[in-house]
Amino acid sequence: MALTNNKLFLPLAALLGVSALYVGSVAVIGGRVAEQVDQYQSMLLARDDVSVLKFDYERRFFGGQLVYELAWRPLQASGAAAQILEPLGLFDEKINLAGQFDIRHGPWLGGISTGLARLDLAVPLPDQMRDFLPQYPGSLPVLSLQSTLGFTGQIATGLTVQNYDGRIVDGSETLDLQIDDVAVTLVTNRDLTQVQLDMRAQQLELGAAEMGTFRMADLRALSEFWLDSGIWMANTDVTLGELGLAVPQQDMRFVMNDYSISSRSEVRNDTVESTASFAIEEVLFNDQVIGGIAMESSMRGIHVDSYKALQQLWADTSATDMSADPQRLTDALSKLVTDKISFNVERLSLSLPSDDDILATLSFNYDGSEQVDAGAIDDVINAITVESSLQASLSAINRAVDNAIPADQQASVRTMLDEFYELPYVTVSNDSVSSTLNVQGGEILINGQALADATEFLASVGLAEISPASPNPADLKQLDPAPEVAKTVDPAPAAVKSKGAATCPDFNLAGRDLFYSSDDLYSPQTFEVVAGGPVDLGLCSELPGQGYVMDAPDFKLNFSGNSAARELEIRVDSNCDSILLLNDTSGTWHHDDDSNGSLDAKIRLPKAVNGVYDIWVGTLTTDTCDATLTLETF
Repeated sequence: MALTNNKLFLPLAALLGVSALYVGSVAVIGGRVAEQVDQYQSMLLARDDVSVLKFDYERRFFGGQLVYELAWRPLQASGAAAQILEPLGLFDEKINLAGQFDIRHGPWLGGISTGLARLDLAVPLPDQMRDFLPQYPGSLPVLSLQSTLGFTGQIATGLTVQNYDGRIVDGSETLDLQIDDVAVTLVTNRDLTQVQLDMRAQQLELGAAEMGTFRMADLRALSEFWLDSGIWMANTDVTLGELGLAVPQQDMRFVMNDYSISSRSEVRNDTVESTASFAIEEVLFNDQVIGGIAMESSMRGIHVDSYKALQQLWADTSATDMSADPQRLTDALSKLVTDKISFNVERLSLSLPSDDDILATLSFNYDGSEQVDAGAIDDVINAITVESSLQASLSAINRAVDNAIPADQQASVRTMLDEFYELPYVTVSNDSVSSTLNVQGGEILINGQALADATEFLASVGLAEISPASPNPADLKQLDPAPEVAKTVDPAPAAVKSKGAATCPDFNLAGRDLFYSSDDLYSPQTFEVVAGGPVDLGLCSELPGQGYVMDAPDFKLNFSGNSAARELEIRVDSNCDSILLLNDTSGTWHHDDDSNGSLDAKIRLPKAVNGVYDIWVGTLTTDTCDATLTLETF
């Protein structure tokens, strides 16, 4: 009997021990999950593009519930989110996000990761969408999502799209749609400075008889983004089995098979280096097989600071009209040139199945590492080498015209080809037509004969010199102030403000648009800006104060939702003597120099009115400096 009791006691003791260990681990992990939620809330509060209205986590023993309410402005996103959203151009307004998550505590093993907690969601197809997708399979979710919170603060999320084989119906319009095996896996760290993206799609096909069919098959994309020295680096590999477009009504079929692209980038010794390559094994046009396309490129020598300036220039170009400030573009290009960068594109080629039919090649190299010591355009031109060639058989060209050009257009195409063959830089011999173009040592050569001097050519179109440095703002203030009538301040509503003189700040010019409500600014929002500019306020007698600013406002604050009549504060932090110039919603001008202490400026408006506020961040002297603008309500 004692032996039997021992046999029962040992398993029971082991079971109790394991249970106690599990319960203890769940309790400890529950605390870790709560800590991670707090850290994510802090991260969201620090972001410029997110306003946190509610982020409450109720902890339970085996899980918890997160209730959230956020306002997101994608155009203000930065980092990986900006890189993903900017090319799409999908959002330009504030997006309100609200809901709740039921989170289970770990440890969990399985799914896409091992971690502290796991969230599973099944997003149902909205009822209003079922009329558009009549063949949708029953009550299956349109999206399935599994997200795991890792021990180190990582979040790994897997997103799967439900397969669909049917139609999209919108009134009398009908499109065929087929989706097979589409899934995305996204892994990020807590502060979103590292992002990994894995996407696959077996098939995506969309089309209709009257418009043709678009088809994509066997897609796999792997990307990794990370923050290095204040800029975003990326490694990407993409393969695509087939990409095609067929339009039966126009008798056109275009297919690319076995497409691949690979890119690598890194920061090395404070400079950015990157390489990229792509290849297409086969291209078909109307069943005519075209040979593969291949390219390799590399870039080295761009200093981190120049790269940051180019990124900011790109962001500003997409948001404003750069023609209002062409000097910034010139400065950025000059800095890039004097970085002594190198760039090359090698082995870009296109051919038909036989190289004897049609073969086009291009090689481009720019090596500024030794030749370019200043911003002169001739130094830049001398650093460029181009080698390109085109060779084709006349019979291959004639076959291409017969097979790819509609019959009623073939005569005009052949006429243009005959004129092309007569050009002095085209060589026709037997059944072959060829031409080469080279740029070397500042000369442009076609078929080995000098055509023009590249420097003289660029000078003829107004690009004789790239200045290596920005002009002194004081040198730009030579115009006499405009007549007083042009600078009169009209206290009318913002919509009918009169335009200022050309040598004075003008609120009608574009600035960086900011959209914030009073609640949004209850959590202070900060923005980087270069303080100062070429416009001397001392020459604008109708404007208050002294200092130097840009002609266009640095920011246009679209302020709303101030039913609580809060005060709006606008302040500057910098390492120079900054000033603030403000035109409010009534057209009234405000100026401040040192109210923020340490020679920095601050303006506070009681019971701020909803509307547009034009903001200039300037300096008391002609020098410019980096500054931070902060907006906050009280």
